[in-house]
Amino acid sequence: MPYSYKGQGEFHLLQLARKYIKNRRLKKLIKFGIVGATAFGISYFVFSALCKMYLIANHNTGLDNLFAGIIPFYLLFSVTGDITGLVVGFPINKKWTFKQQVNHEKNYFWGYALVYTFSFLLNQFVLYALVEWCRGMEYISDPYISKIIATAFSAASNFLGTNFLVFKKSHVVT
Repeated sequence: MPYSYKGQGEFHLLQLARKYIKNRRLKKLIKFGIVGATAFGISYFVFSALCKMYLIANHNTGLDNLFAGIIPFYLLFSVTGDITGLVVGFPINKKWTFKQQVNHEKNYFWGYALVYTFSFLLNQFVLYALVEWCRGMEYISDPYISKIIATAFSAASNFLGTNFLVFKKSHVVT
């Protein structure tokens, strides 16, 4: 018996995987995920490092209570981290993820910044809501965990916006 059921199933899965890897949308989504994970990693590192340094520097000084009256420290450092993510993600997405859709005569930065601003505001809102409104839920109200959850929401809106609004294919009628 040269072919077993198990072997045929594995071969079929391999063919299916190849078909989906050839799918341009899936490739784009995977590339976007890689770029997003890289940008998020850098952004989260900046966010976490600044939060830790702030908390250490202001331990028992009362400064974090004074500062929190204006804007919670974690939101300020989330903004700083997200700007870092924008600076990292834009050029890589433009040159790698969406390169088939890029018209080199167009400036995409402002459209990208607009989409990123929307997803950034969504990120800050979800972060604030989770930390402030879920205080009774120990893990969810932790800014470090809430930042990860909030980023999942903003990543989805960021992909949709960059793919369908910023780097959309131009249809030239001839």
